[in-house]
Amino acid sequence: MKELVEASETAEKLNASIIIPLLDFSKVLGFLTISRRADTKKRYSQDDFLLLSFMTDKIQTSLANIYANEKANVDVLTGLHNRRFLKYRLESEVTKSIKEGIPLSFIMMDVDGFKFFNDAGGHEEGDIVLCRVADMLIKLLRPSDECFRFAGDEFSMILPNTDSAGAGVVTERLKERFNAHANNDYLEEIFQIRVTLSIGVATYHPEQARDEPVLQEVLAIIDALEKQSDEGMYKSKNAGKNKVSVMPEFSKVKYEIDLNRKKLPLSKKDLNPIDPFDLSRFDPIDY
Repeated sequence: MKELVEASETAEKLNASIIIPLLDFSKVLGFLTISRRADTKKRYSQDDFLLLSFMTDKIQTSLANIYANEKANVDVLTGLHNRRFLKYRLESEVTKSIKEGIPLSFIMMDVDGFKFFNDAGGHEEGDIVLCRVADMLIKLLRPSDECFRFAGDEFSMILPNTDSAGAGVVTERLKERFNAHANNDYLEEIFQIRVTLSIGVATYHPEQARDEPVLQEVLAIIDALEKQSDEGMYKSKNAGKNKVSVMPEFSKVKYEIDLNRKKLPLSKKDLNPIDPFDLSRFDPIDY
């Protein structure tokens, strides 16, 4: 009802004569308002209404796909982007790193002793810890960085144009600020222990800029970043937890060219659906 009132007020300002709700089952996605010149006295024809019906159907379907696709890229619990979207972002950033000859750092983080939180307070309390971690990581990010929920109690970050030395400074600062602010009276009262992170850092640093890379090289670099950062994370855990381990930079990876594989596992089209208002995609209808 609130959406309809707002749409009516907007339509009145635009001198709109038709308001059409855009629905996904019972959910209101928005409203399509139709207005015409004030000096036009011609009534809407049957063909006009047929065209509006066609447009409404197509726009509703495209908007519903956009909302569904966005949900598919977001972790329901924490609100962070998920591993699916991480893969796409890594493909994009690795390609940019190769073409521009700039470093790219990748971070893996694990909540220390998370099993204890689940065992002590149950899964609901464990979820509270994960949400608290996600909330703090978002607040501690640099504007250029991105944070994701990787899996379970593991989180990851992409640090564009950041070498291993810079990534080490960033993650040490992040760890210190996290330790200072992530824990509150509620968490400590429940668990009698502070929430900390073990962190691993991996960095790809190309020797020089070059042309568009082949798919297999991009995927091999992503695999190396994930493996090295994961290795660093477990190195931090084995060293006593609540630590940062920066792995040596690498500039090359071994890969084999698969001539039968031409497309990235996730393309931009998969994650960014078509523009719902681009009606040029549809064949004209002869009424």
